[in-house]
Amino acid sequence: MKALNAQFIMNSKIRYLKKYITIGLWVGLVFVAYAIHSGHGHTAGKKKIKKDPREYLWQIHHEVKELGSYENEAFVKREFHTELDGNRENKEEHVVVLIYRVGDRESMLLQVTYFTSKRKGSPVKYPSEIRVISCSLKEDNLEIKHCDYTEKEIESLLPDILQGILNKKEILKLLDKQN
Repeated sequence: MKALNAQFIMNSKIRYLKKYITIGLWVGLVFVAYAIHSGHGHTAGKKKIKKDPREYLWQIHHEVKELGSYENEAFVKREFHTELDGNRENKEEHVVVLIYRVGDRESMLLQVTYFTSKRKGSPVKYPSEIRVISCSLKEDNLEIKHCDYTEKEIESLLPDILQGILNKKEILKLLDKQN
């Protein structure tokens, strides 16, 4: 009886050890993701090159489409939480990229939801504004159908969204390697 009890205790300890190792790996992954997002990764010190907004939209389309659609969906929809306001303390903007086919064209909808708190210092944030960029793609032609941003705003917005997508892809690659 004592031998069975000792065996049970040993198996329990091994299970807990495996559990703590897994938790430790996840915590480490979170720290790596934070370092990448906070500018300590491979993008630190690089200047943003001013490009035509259509080039950024093409690249956003390519990167998101490369992530693929979820099972049993005829469209690609990916969501990202990122910071677009320069405040790295929070990631309070929500970006949704939706890519779907309409006839011989693909359409891409990029929606950004901004959040604010009702009271100063409150950690609870509520949606305060939603802005959209809608475009149509066919072969080498990208046409912006609708844009809620000014040209000046879009110059900084699209590179930041693209960087947020690239950061998420890096995190997903790390997760795939771990599994």
